[in-house]
Amino acid sequence: MNMSMSYVWGLIDTDGHINSDKNIISITNKDLGFVKHIKRILNDNNISTNKIHQMVSKVYTISIRRKGQNILFKLKPKKLNDDYIAGIIDGDGSLSSYYDKTNKENRILFRLECSKIRKKKLFDKVKEYLSLNYKIDLIFNKFMRKNKLNYRYSLNKESSIIKLSKLLNHLCLIKREKMISILSS
Repeated sequence: MNMSMSYVWGLIDTDGHINSDKNIISITNKDLGFVKHIKRILNDNNISTNKIHQMVSKVYTISIRRKGQNILFKLKPKKLNDDYIAGIIDGDGSLSSYYDKTNKENRILFRLECSKIRKKKLFDKVKEYLSLNYKIDLIFNKFMRKNKLNYRYSLNKESSIIKLSKLLNHLCLIKREKMISILSS
C-alpha cells in the first residue's frame, strides 16, 4: 500500500465527494499548489485525473476519471494509519491559538468537527487511533449549530498538542505550516 494513497483517502473521506451515479470522485481545496500535489500522487499511482478546474471563489477541484476509480478503490486503506489520519486532519481539522484569561496563558486548540453521523463514526476511529498510538486523548462534545446537531473532537493540552505536532510535522501538508507558526509564537 502506497502511504500517499492513504493520505488521499483521508482527504476523500473528509473533503472529497463521491457521486456513484455519475462515477465522479473529486477533491476540492482553495490551495492550487495542494491540488496539484494531490494530482501528482494520483497520477504516480496510475490513477487518471481530469484537468484541475477553478470554481467559484478560487476553489480548485480535481476529479478522477472512471478508469482510475477501480484502481483508487483497490488502494483504500483497510485500517487506519498515520497517513490516513493526516489526510483526515488536513481535510477537516482546524488549528487555532487563543489567550486563556483564566490561566493567563496562550493556548492552542485543535478540532475535528462534523454534523454527519458517518463522519462522527470516522472521527471516533481517529480518536481511538490517536489514543492507542500516540497517547493523545481527544475531548468529545456535542453542540447545536443552526438547529443541527454537531460533533466536536478537540484538544488543548499542551503536552498532547506537542505529540500531535510531531505527527502533523511529518505527514500533513496543509496544517503543518500553521502548526509550526502557532507553536513558535
